[in-house]
Amino acid sequence: MTSVESSTPSYSYQPSPSSLPTTRVRTITLGDDEVETSLILQLFSDRIFISVTQLSGKVGSLLSCNVEESIVDNSTTYHVKTLLGTGSARSSGGERTISIREVFVRRLAESITKHTRKMAGLGENTIIGGAEDGTGPIPPLLVGFGLKPTCSDLSVESFNSLVNAAMDLYLEGWKICHAGALVGMEGPD
Repeated sequence: MTSVESSTPSYSYQPSPSSLPTTRVRTITLGDDEVETSLILQLFSDRIFISVTQLSGKVGSLLSCNVEESIVDNSTTYHVKTLLGTGSARSSGGERTISIREVFVRRLAESITKHTRKMAGLGENTIIGGAEDGTGPIPPLLVGFGLKPTCSDLSVESFNSLVNAAMDLYLEGWKICHAGALVGMEGPD
């Protein structure tokens, strides 16, 4: 052993549990072929990340959704954009695949926004308004979406099942994340 090796200190870093995101994982089957689909949720302090994949844990395309509310005209705007991926790789219905992803992200953002309003004790269509820093009623939503090419033509039933499973996973994570804040409080239910 050389003198350099013996004098090099060894460090071990452990993050504080409170600094780690709330993480939930679920596997469902979709369609008549019963294709396994993995859903992963991570709730960060400033972002919501959900991965929906049939590609052995690969993210596929990465989409972002920011929600804005205007108290001026009582409207809610959903800005969905693709950050990575085109949606048309190895698929003849590329435009349909892209729109399915965007509609999925929008439906999920709408559901999360409605939940946020409900937890704030407001009606589903009541505008919360944005914070002074420009953020909307929910943190930015990042969605990794990777379905096999054979599943890019989802039936309405399979699409709704996928949205519902993702929302159920979000609600499960939200309850864990907010468990301490809800002790002794009654919800709007």
